[in-house]
Amino acid sequence: MDYIYKEDVSYTPEERSGLAGEFGDPFSAGTQAVEIGGIVYSTGFRAPRIKDRFQWSLAPMPWGENTDHANFEWNDQPHIVASTATVTGVEEQAVDWTYFLAGPDVQGRVSIDRGHLPLWKGIEDLPAATAGPPEGLHHLYDYIASPHLRAMQWYVPGGFYSEVRALWRPIMDAALVGEMSAQESLDTASAQVNEQLRKFQDALSRGEVDR
Repeated sequence: MDYIYKEDVSYTPEERSGLAGEFGDPFSAGTQAVEIGGIVYSTGFRAPRIKDRFQWSLAPMPWGENTDHANFEWNDQPHIVASTATVTGVEEQAVDWTYFLAGPDVQGRVSIDRGHLPLWKGIEDLPAATAGPPEGLHHLYDYIASPHLRAMQWYVPGGFYSEVRALWRPIMDAALVGEMSAQESLDTASAQVNEQLRKFQDALSRGEVDR
């Protein structure tokens, strides 16, 4: 938000819409040279829009100011699957299904279709996995090989993400269109999300959830 309204280095929503044209965003339209963000984990939907209209490439993830290495995250989704399987009594089937999804057959297909970041390290040896467009797909496998992984510390007693996102997303949208400052949006969202997390914790403490 500050990049738009304070630092004056990003487009306003109105300018972004105009530059996006029929392609949905300025980068896909070829009117923005660099797009920084987590979209690197899913390049598949970019390729059909851009096709061969211009050459494009993934860049390595930059290091942050307060660390000596790039930082990558994983979340607790496998834990959620395992906990739910325990509750419903399908542990063995869940293990077989999860191993299949994370194994070379499915992840090999993912590396070609590029629906999300592949999880099987050996897939990078397949020529189709790193063939463009875009160029630079080998950077995805640098992420998997990084020793600097940390958990996002998610715990899901129910519909965690959807409930929490419903709180902070409208606040972020208000900041993006200039209705509040970046700091105001952070403070407001933090207070509301913390209150929701407290409710989750209370429900866990009372034993009102199974996982």
